Amino acid sequence: MSRLALAAILYTTKALSLPTRRSIKTKLRASAGGATTAKAEAPLAVAGACVGVSLFGYHLGVVNAPLQAMAASMGFGDAGSGAVVSSTLVGAAGGALLAGPAADRLGRRGALRWNCLTLLLAAVGCSTATSLEHLIYARTLAGVGIGLVSAVAPLYVSEVSPAAKRGRNGALNQVAICLGIVASIVAGLGVTPTSPAKRWRPMFAGALVPTLLHLMLTFKIPESPRWPLSQTAQRDAERLWGADASTEMASSSSDEVKTAGWSTMVSKKYRRATLTAFLLFVCQQLSGINAVVYFSTQIFRDAGVTSAVLSSLLVMLVNVAGTAFVAAPLIDRFGRTTMLSASYAGMASSMAVMGGCLASPALAGTPLLTAITLLGTVAYVFAFSCGSGPVPSLLVPELFPAELRGKGGSVAMLSHWGWNAVVGAAFLPLINKYSIPTVYLGFASVAALSGLFTKFGIEETSK
Repeated sequence: MSRLALAAILYTTKALSLPTRRSIKTKLRASAGGATTAKAEAPLAVAGACVGVSLFGYHLGVVNAPLQAMAASMGFGDAGSGAVVSSTLVGAAGGALLAGPAADRLGRRGALRWNCLTLLLAAVGCSTATSLEHLIYARTLAGVGIGLVSAVAPLYVSEVSPAAKRGRNGALNQVAICLGIVASIVAGLGVTPTSPAKRWRPMFAGALVPTLLHLMLTFKIPESPRWPLSQTAQRDAERLWGADASTEMASSSSDEVKTAGWSTMVSKKYRRATLTAFLLFVCQQLSGINAVVYFSTQIFRDAGVTSAVLSSLLVMLVNVAGTAFVAAPLIDRFGRTTMLSASYAGMASSMAVMGGCLASPALAGTPLLTAITLLGTVAYVFAFSCGSGPVPSLLVPELFPAELRGKGGSVAMLSHWGWNAVVGAAFLPLINKYSIPTVYLGFASVAALSGLFTKFGIEETSK
C-alpha cells in the first residue's frame, strides 16, 4: 500500500511541476548559490505533509472492505459495525479540537511529528484487535490521528508555500486524501465477508509504513516560519523560499495578534472569519458529496459495473483528476472564491438533473435514466474535485493571522467531521422517508446556496 500511495503522490507532484526528492538533490548539487538550495525545501515540505494526509484517506477507507469479515471473526452485528465506523468520526472530531492548541504549542511540524505516535498505536491496535471493544478503542485513536492531521497538514502546507504557489500546493492535500482512499481500496481487493483474520489484519498493519515514512520526514522538513513561537523563523524561511524569504516574511509580519485565545476567535475582529471557516465545511458536507459516493455503487451497478470496488476506484480517480489537473493549475490564477462558486454551480446542476430525472415516471427503469445518473454522478464528483473538495482546507488558514490559524483549522475540521457524521447518519433515513429524488434535489438546493455564499459572502484571499 505505502509504495503505491507514495509513488502516486510523487507522480502527481511531478505532474504539477513540483520537483521530487531526487530532482531536489540534483538541484542542490548544481546550485552555486543559496536561493536554489533554499527553494528546493518547499516541495519536500509539501510532500512530507501530504504523506501524512494520505493516512487520513487510508484510515477512513480501510475499514470498508473487511468490516463484515471482522464482524464474523469477532462476533458482532450491525450495531457493532455502526459503532466501529462512528467511533472514527467521534475520534476525528476530538482530534480536530486538539489540532489548534497542538499546532500553536508544539509548532506545525511538531504537532505532525507527535501525532505519528497516535497513528502508529492506532495501526497496531486495529491490526491486533480481538474484540469489538478493542477495535472501537483503536478506531477512535485512528480518528484522533486523522482529525489532527486533517487540520494541521493543510495549515503547514499553506504556511511553507510561496504565495504564488500556495493554491497549487494546497490542492495536493485533496489529492493525497484521494490517493490514500485508493490505496485502501486496493488493499481490500479480494477480501470477502468470509475472509479469515490473517487476510484483513495486514490491511491495518499496512498503515505503519507510511506513518513511519511521515515520521522520518518530519525530521527532514523545516518548521513553518510563520509559527508565532518559532525561534528560527528567518532560517526556516530562507530554507523554504531562498531570496524571497524577506518578502514572504514581511507579508505575514502584520498578521500577528498579541493574544490568541479562543475568545479572540469570537471577538468582533475575527468573528466573521471564524464563522466562515465553520460554514465552508457545512456547505461542503450538506451538498451531499459523501451521500453521492455512497450511492454511486448502485448507480455504477445499474450501468453494468457490478464490482463495488471498481466503482469506488472510478469515483476516486475522477476526484484525483479534477483536483490535480483542474483545481491545482487554476486555483492561483482565478482565485479561491471563483473556483468554489463555479464548483458548487456544477454540483448543483448535476444534482438537480439527476434528482429531476429520478423523479420522472417516464424515465423509470430505462437505459436513458441509467446513463443520466452515471454521467451525472461523474460530473458531480468532478465538479466537487475542482473546488469544493480542495479549496476550503486551503482557504481557512488564509482567513486568520498566524497566531489564530491553528484554532481556525480546529473550528473548520470540527465542522467537517461533525457534519460528515450528521449526513452519514441521516442519509438513509431521509431516503426512506422522502425518496432519493427529493434528497438529491435538497442537496442541489444546498449546493446552489453554497455557491452564492462563496461568491458574495467570502472575500478573496489570494490577492
